[in-house]
Parts: sequence; C-alpha cells; structure tokens
Amino acid sequence: MSTFKKISMFGLLLGLSLALGMVHCKKKPAGGKSTDKTAPKAADFDVAKAKKLYTTNGCQTCHGDTGMGDGAAGKSLNPKPRNFKDLKGYKQGTSENDVFKTLTDGVDGGKTGMVGYKHVPEADRRILAKYVVSLQK
Repeated sequence: MSTFKKISMFGLLLGLSLALGMVHCKKKPAGGKSTDKTAPKAADFDVAKAKKLYTTNGCQTCHGDTGMGDGAAGKSLNPKPRNFKDLKGYKQGTSENDVFKTLTDGVDGGKTGMVGYKHVPEADRRILAKYVVSLQK
C-alpha cells in the first residue's frame, strides 16, 4: 500500500472515530468549562454502561474490544494504540486520574492518534477511565 493511501486511510479512520465521538457531544456552559463534577463511586460502577460508553465513543475502534490495541482502525496507526494490559507502555500514567487526563487532553496534545475527548461529558470520561483501568488486569 502506498504511503499516500496509508495516510488517507488513517485520516478516514481518525475522522470516523472523531465523528462517532461527536455524536455524543453535549453543549458546554458559558465559559467553556464543564460543571459536571460527578465522579462515579466504586459501588456505582456499572460495567455494562462503561462498556457501552467504550463502544459508542469509538474506543474499541482503535483499542479493540478487550483493550489489547488491536482494533480495526488501530492497525493502520503508527504508533499503535495502547494495549491497556501493557502497563509499561502508558505515556501519561496508569491510574484512573492519569487515564482520565489522557481521555480529556489526548497524548502529546493530540499530535498522536489519541486525541482528547473533551466533548464527552466529564462523568462519562470518568466511567471510561475506570473501565480502562479495569481492562489493565
């Protein structure tokens, strides 16, 4: 496959992934900051809801169904998407808070395939962070 076709395929897949995420966009209040500070409590963690968020926000597109970095779109990315089970590979830390920050800001300011998902409500990003940490095990 030519370099141009690879770049075009990457752009198409990244665009589709972002478009999927935008479907779940919520309008932010004036000032651009989210006022949603509701972090899920451990007892409130619903794995089924978390998995649905993981799918509907396009995470599995790159990271795969089980977080191994083997999603269909991820195959064309360089660097490859994070395998959540490989704790040495995380660039910004492995804790829930670290993963939440990555979900919010992306990696390297979005200069990699992992862009920020600030358009996803904060509570959902916190659930996703908890889910990603659960996939580490």
